[in-house]
Parts: sequence; structure tokens; C-alpha cells
Amino acid sequence: MIIGAKLGHFPDLPVISKQTECARGFKIVGFLNWAHTVNAKPDSVYRPVNFSDLPQKTGGRYYSGQKWSEWAGIPIETQIDTANKLGASGWFQIPHTMTDEAIEQFVETVIDGCDHRPVFEFSNEVWNSQFMQYHELAANGSIAGADLEPLKAALLVLSSETIKLRSIVQDRGDVVLCGQLANVWILEFMLQNSEVSNYIDAIAVAVYYQSSEQIDGILRRNLEVHKELADKHGNELWVYEFGSDIRGTRVVDINRSWAAYGDYDKLITIMKNTGVKRALAYSTVSKYIQTAEYGRAFGLYESSSGDAVEMPKMAAIRKHME
Repeated sequence: MIIGAKLGHFPDLPVISKQTECARGFKIVGFLNWAHTVNAKPDSVYRPVNFSDLPQKTGGRYYSGQKWSEWAGIPIETQIDTANKLGASGWFQIPHTMTDEAIEQFVETVIDGCDHRPVFEFSNEVWNSQFMQYHELAANGSIAGADLEPLKAALLVLSSETIKLRSIVQDRGDVVLCGQLANVWILEFMLQNSEVSNYIDAIAVAVYYQSSEQIDGILRRNLEVHKELADKHGNELWVYEFGSDIRGTRVVDINRSWAAYGDYDKLITIMKNTGVKRALAYSTVSKYIQTAEYGRAFGLYESSSGDAVEMPKMAAIRKHME
């Protein structure tokens, strides 16, 4: 199994240099946060329609604590340069707001610039009603004449856009279709109601645990069900994100503990044994979110004072890296 990582946004440090430093050794790097692909709300400054609407390369761009909707992301050229410097494949999500012509320019720019075979995905988590891509693609599906409930309409549009994406990428990169681990129906519906399985290299899910007991329980069983689905349709099974989603007042202590090493070691072993071919940890560097009532910590490296400190879970990942 090839292990990669998604690069996180990092409020207090230069995004590019710190994330690059902490991502060395990973074979795949994901740019979801850097590209600001998810949840492009109507009032967001980042709703690219044309290729020229993407952030322009003007050196390092930083996320400095402003509202997420007010940050335009990091230029695609910088993402490509970072993947090349790391000797890694880049995983690129296509913004759902872009025109067909803009998507073609996006894909050609990535393929021309990348030293290693890139991965492409149309948007991300289209099934997730928290995000605008769900609502807007559902509306597009209804407009197209599909008399369907919103989720089915959104998923059919995602299938169609993924097929179109393959026609641009051809055999010059990998194309992936993502679903939801807890609900295998999401991917079943798309694979059974379109020809999309013939146009993708893999289906993918996110694997998060909120307690150690879930890892060898519900998560393992759900992975096995998705592996059966992937095998049935001749696709590989990938994991587009994995990690701890433990929350609460003690999350920082948990994240710093060697118990997290054991959890990650077990989770990675189960993914390997299930037949997962690629898995991206979420995420490289992040800042602690910790208050008297709430806490959350995603990073393999964490910061509370401006410097990145390796967490025990990174040691578990390093043990398994090929």
C-alpha cells in the first residue's frame, strides 16, 4: 500500500515551506486544502469558473487566520512545483464550478508540469450536504431533467463529470471516484446506474475513527464491504483521507500520546490487509484546536507556538511507508 498525505492549511507559518518540509517521504500528496476546492459558497472569493480565475502564481501565499471563504488558495503551479520537489504524485481535485474548457486547461497544466503520474478527482465529497458542491450539483441534476431526490441527482452529475474527466486525462493520469465509508450505497448507486466504473482507476473513501474500538470493528467491516464492491467492478480501493477524529477536552493529550501510535499502526495494518492500494493521511501539519469544552487535532505534525512537532502517529506511518 502506498501511503501519502494531504497538505493542511497552517495559520501561523508560511504554508509552502513548512508543509513541504513535513511531507518529505510521502509518495502522494493531496492538495484539497491548498486548492480550497471544497465548499465554494456563493459569497466565497474562490469560485473559479474560468481557468484564469484560479489564484495566480505570485510567490508564497499564506492562510493568515481570515475567514476560510475569504482565502483564494495556493496557485496550481505552486502545487505542481511542491509535488515535484517532494518526488511525489499530486492528487488534484477539480472545482465543481469550472467550465469544461477550464477543466481541460487545468488537467493539461497539471499533466504538463508534473514529474510523476497525477491523480484527478472531480470535486470532493459530493455526497456531503454540508458542502455547496452537493447542493449545486443536485440542482444541476434536476435541471438536466432527472426527476430524482437531490442526493441521487448530485451523484449522477458526479458520475457524468468523472467520465468527462477521463476523456481529458486519457491514460496520462489516474481518475478516482469518492464515496462515503459509512454508506456503501453512495458508490453502489453510481457504479450501478452509470458506466463510470469503466472510466476510473479506483473508488475511494475516508477512514476516520472516533474511538480505538472502532478500528477493528465498524471501520474494518466497512472497508471490507467497499473492497468487495471495488473488486466486483474491476476497480482498486483507495482511501482519500484517514486518521483520528477523536474530539473533546483531552484531544491534545491523546494526540501527543503513544496510544495514537498504536491506533495508527492498527488502522494502517487493517487497510493493508483489506487490500487498500493507496491511502492519504489527514493531514501533514495543523494547529491544535483546544478550548475548555472542545478540542480537535488532525496533524501528523502539530503546532501550538509556530513550530511543527512530530506526533507519535507519524512514527506509526513511517513504520509502514514503502
